[in-house]
Amino acid sequence: MGTQVAAMAKLFTPLVNSSVGPATHVVTTTPNTNGTKHFSGSTDPIVADEWRSRLVRNFSSTRCPEDYKRDIAVHFMEGDAHYWWLAVDKRTNGSVQNAWDRLEGRFLDLTQGSRAIREYEEEFNRLRRFFGRELEDETVQVRRFIRGLRQELRIHCSIHTFSTVRELVERVALLESNLAEEAKLKTKSPSVLT
Repeated sequence: MGTQVAAMAKLFTPLVNSSVGPATHVVTTTPNTNGTKHFSGSTDPIVADEWRSRLVRNFSSTRCPEDYKRDIAVHFMEGDAHYWWLAVDKRTNGSVQNAWDRLEGRFLDLTQGSRAIREYEEEFNRLRRFFGRELEDETVQVRRFIRGLRQELRIHCSIHTFSTVRELVERVALLESNLAEEAKLKTKSPSVLT
């Protein structure tokens, strides 16, 4: 298959270049030669994100024109992933940006809720990875993480400055454990604490 694609690229490159003008660079190698595998879907979002990241790196290294990226990405989807894409494309009338914006909104509005701190941290890190937010300034991430904490935890965190999300999580995990232990003691013997 690789030789067929290369042969097709040799055939169509002059044709495409002549139809869009000499300034357009046409990809003459396929992302598959750069290690991109076909993606058939996964329940693990990290697997999907790793595939997407690999595709983005390949587009960058081959200087793939913006107009071709979507079609090439769809080409590398198969099975459930391809059917998912067809449904998303149909549902959004070709505007996937709306779905992406909703997912980013989910990250920006993320709160701990009833989750344990480690579960909240896991979801926070998973979602921020999707949007390249892991490259964002650490102090911004710390503020965003604190904003999503439950109120009883957030109050305790506002009196201390944290330099990393990791440091914050460790402190909050200890605090959460202490608060749970205190609550347990209150329910066992209310007269001891008063």
